[in-house]
Amino acid sequence: MNRTTAYASRATINNWPLALPYIGYASDNIEAVYLLKKDNTMQSAGGLITTGEDIGKWLQVQMSEGQLNGQQIFPKKLIQQSQKLLAKIEEPRNDPFEEKGYGMGWLINEYRGEKAVAHFGGFPGYFTHISFLPDQNIGVAVMVNEGIMGYRLMHLLATYTYDWWMDNGKIDEKYQESLAGMVNRFDNMSKRIAEDRAKRAKREWQLKQSFEDYSGVYHNDIYGTIYVDGADKAIKVSMGNMHCTATPFKRPETIRVELAPGSGDVIEFLYDGETLSGLISDGDVFTKLK
Repeated sequence: MNRTTAYASRATINNWPLALPYIGYASDNIEAVYLLKKDNTMQSAGGLITTGEDIGKWLQVQMSEGQLNGQQIFPKKLIQQSQKLLAKIEEPRNDPFEEKGYGMGWLINEYRGEKAVAHFGGFPGYFTHISFLPDQNIGVAVMVNEGIMGYRLMHLLATYTYDWWMDNGKIDEKYQESLAGMVNRFDNMSKRIAEDRAKRAKREWQLKQSFEDYSGVYHNDIYGTIYVDGADKAIKVSMGNMHCTATPFKRPETIRVELAPGSGDVIEFLYDGETLSGLISDGDVFTKLK
């Protein structure tokens, strides 16, 4: 694996070409996502930069119990243990596989009665599907750089591959229907998004003070620090690598923020008497430090 790393800086230093993230709000409205992976966020969801060729090698190693090109790269027992079901899932999603539980970094599922080992990931503007059917000796990796329909598309491409393999290619009619249904869902969703944006554009601010009065540093011991800047006739909010310009919300002393592109949240400002003392974001209280 020559171009796989958990450091965004390594890709930059080596001038590796990268697929940039996008969100398709409509067929004629594809927006670039500002939020890119950096070394301080190369963890958890979307924590690797890789290529199709490299992830293909990884799948070969997983399906051959640690071997690649006839060489034992990882101990056989290590690979076998990582793919065992160790914890059951109490409330499975079953999309697109029937979930059973977790192994070591792997979801242990079933697909059409076959054992399926899988791992899915995502980050704003990206989705990844990696899976294999051990008994069928076939694996699939799909990586997409679109943050709305990309999730459905990656699973559709993966299941198409498995169905094509198991049904000797006789699946086109079924998947034409699936693709048409996906297009229809996207059109309906695009209309809802456009309508919601139009409604939000008509909102008026429900703040009793001037924008600048909300400026400050707000801290939560678990989740970190939110910075609010109310200068320049706008309220700008930042947290770590994320930032946005707030828009009005419909309740008193609230604003709408979209720190993670495509995902709106509401911030409510808190008072101790007449003094601004903090804010609530995603249900958590951040205390105003200054």
